[in-house]
Amino acid sequence: PEDRPSFGEALIYFGEKKSVDDGRYRLILSPNSGTEELYDLEADPGARHNLAGDHPEIVTRLKQVLREHLREQEAFHQSLEKSEESGEAVLDSRMKSRLRALGYLQ
Repeated sequence: PEDRPSFGEALIYFGEKKSVDDGRYRLILSPNSGTEELYDLEADPGARHNLAGDHPEIVTRLKQVLREHLREQEAFHQSLEKSEESGEAVLDSRMKSRLRALGYLQ
């Protein structure tokens, strides 16, 4: 659905970039340099004009969305490691719910 954000990660010229896109705004973080970029994709679909300095409240909101996503990813990777160690699937209730919604679990 359009109301769910999308996320991206990349290594570019030895620098890491992480992004979140909420449908209107895209926030790109460069953890190595501390750079923050914010683009209004409706007004600037080519993402040429960095608005991070003009809209710190949007940067803060999207950073929180990205942090939560990264926490969920870390928890998922840890559950996979536990699954590999035990030989059995270890899924939390949220992951089970998502897999049910996709038809993988009953």
